[in-house]
This record gives sequence, structure tokens and C-alpha cells, in this order.
Amino acid sequence: MLVVGLLASRQWLAQQVALENAANSSPVSVSAPAQGPIPVEVPMVPEPPISDQPEMLPKPGASLSQGEVWRPGDPLRTETPADWTTPARYTAPDPALISALHEAGLRPEVLRRSGHLRVQRTWQGGRSQIAVVESAVSRFAGQSWRAVYAIAHRDPEHDPALALRLSAANAGSSVSGWSWDRGYWFAQARLPANARNDALVSAVEHVLISADDLEKELSGADEF
Repeated sequence: MLVVGLLASRQWLAQQVALENAANSSPVSVSAPAQGPIPVEVPMVPEPPISDQPEMLPKPGASLSQGEVWRPGDPLRTETPADWTTPARYTAPDPALISALHEAGLRPEVLRRSGHLRVQRTWQGGRSQIAVVESAVSRFAGQSWRAVYAIAHRDPEHDPALALRLSAANAGSSVSGWSWDRGYWFAQARLPANARNDALVSAVEHVLISADDLEKELSGADEF
């Protein structure tokens, strides 16, 4: 029995020594999959800000390369160029509205940033004036209204005497008047969106003449 016990104790000691050697040995290195390159954060490039001046400036020239000039018989392009993002305020212009303005000799152009229509009138003597007919309409008193406006004078400081004069002139008018925005005085008018063509043309002519008369009086220039 003593011999059997000694043999068993020696076997147990051998197992303990083997376990201790295994515990003290260096751990087996398991190679992890190679990591890919650390992703580089691409900085967001902000879109160029819209210029803080009325879209109708400067006076338009021929811009056939940009597809802005519309002529009778041309398809009305409401899609925008591939390199340009359409802002939310873009409104597709009405082809009938373009035709009415073109028949009146007002040379309508579709403005790319808004879809509004820019028109121009040239008088004898060489003076000219531009105006904008908005494609978008606003709702008031259950009816849709369209705005027409033209820049008359640059006034960054908002001259109090001129403001008083033009505000007094507004008191005598119900559908047209003067407004100041971003350093410019505008002649503007509102008419029903479904107004007849002759009423639309009359409103456009009214703001064109009013704006040009004030510009000629105050500065003598022909900038707008």
C-alpha cells in the first residue's frame, strides 16, 4: 500500500508541476486581422453664400450660354444646370406669363436662382430700366397676388428725408408704392396673379417708369 501511495503522490506532483509551468510560460500570440487605414474626415465645403443684393442686378446682357434668355417657340427650361443646387425658393415660371411679357417687347429672362422673370425697357434717348416679375405668388384675402418691382435708387444709409418723402407718396396709392430693402429703394406693385395681360404689362410699365424717373432725379445715372 505504501508503494501505491508514493506512486500516486508522485503522479499528482508531476501534474501540478506541469500546470505551473504552463501558467508561467509566455502566452501564445494570436495575430489579429490587420487594421485598415484610419478614415480621414473630409471637411464640408460650404456653398458660396448668395450675394446680399437684389437678384436683378446688374443690368443683364446676352446670356444664351446659360440658357436664361427665352424666345417664343423655345421650350421653357425649368431644370437647373448640373453644377448648381436649386434653393427651396425656386419657382418654375409660367410660359403664358413669359409670352405676354415678350409680346410687349420686355425681353423676359428667367433668373436661375429664383425662377422669376427679369424684364427690360429701353426708351428713346438711351435710358433703360429693368424690373422683376415674380413667378411665385402670395395668398391674401383668398386671392393670389403677384409682385412686380424695379430698383430706383441706391441708398445704403436710408436717408430720412427721402424715406419721409416716399412714405408720404405711398399714402396716396393702394396697389403700388415704394419700399427700401438691403440698401436700395424699389418701385413696386402687386396685382392679381390671374390678371389680364394688359393689366400685367401696365403694372410693369408703371414700376419701370417710376423707378427710372426717381433714379434720374436723384443721381442722373442709368445704373438700374
